[in-house]
Amino acid sequence: MSIKELEEVKDAYQDVFDSNDQIKNCDCVACKRLIYLMKKFSTENVGNPDTGNLEINKIQSEYHRIAG
Repeated sequence: MSIKELEEVKDAYQDVFDSNDQIKNCDCVACKRLIYLMKKFSTENVGNPDTGNLEINKIQSEYHRIAG
């Protein structure tokens, strides 16, 4: 994963989650983008990129694994 890709994932995560890992009031476009980016780097089911439905616990744990 390049630094640019990592920054993209971090930005997408921060659009959906706050600094305490609580989900924000955001639109489904932000969720879809986060899922799409996370699926590039994770084999876990982090959500549905077509609907924007997140698997919250999985996406959080995978994000912290990827982002360190």
